[in-house]
Amino acid sequence: MTQPSHPDDVTRARLIPPVPVAVAPMAGGPSTPELVAAVVGAGGGGFLAGGMRTAAQMRAQVDALRALLGAEGPDRWGVNLFVPDAVNTAIPDAARTEAARSARAAAVAAYRADLTADGAADLPTAADVVPDPDAERADFDALLTAAEEQAWPLVSFTFGLPAADVFARLAAAGIPAGATVTDATEA
Repeated sequence: MTQPSHPDDVTRARLIPPVPVAVAPMAGGPSTPELVAAVVGAGGGGFLAGGMRTAAQMRAQVDALRALLGAEGPDRWGVNLFVPDAVNTAIPDAARTEAARSARAAAVAAYRADLTADGAADLPTAADVVPDPDAERADFDALLTAAEEQAWPLVSFTFGLPAADVFARLAAAGIPAGATVTDATEA
């Protein structure tokens, strides 16, 4: 495993904007291209939330952000991606087996049955919350391909840690990448 590298001047400029204001990558809507463009245009930095979006949706968001910033606009922005279980190195291998996946699906189904016993609740099914690992890998790879092809200035990951080859892939494309942590233990 390679040692962590320290950010170069370009990466440091992206991570430390002149104005100490940043748009957090809030999945579900708040981190829009318009909000990120406004903050970046005012000297801050920001992230688009890619965690709940497809590669096509992220490509459109990045295109919209770049259109708002202009061709020579600052690149103090990035995209944050959720790390799906299928590629999350923080999850023990034993939790990734088909048996473990089936057990989680059964537990979700049982819990769902309890919650919907009166018929009033409309909840996701076990298939919705225990996704297919092959589909997760393909969707994640499509997002990484979008990052490479569109040359996103930064990529960050949350809810896990992808393998070193993901960081190497982005580095080979000239894209700095990092992971968010919530406490010293995760760091």
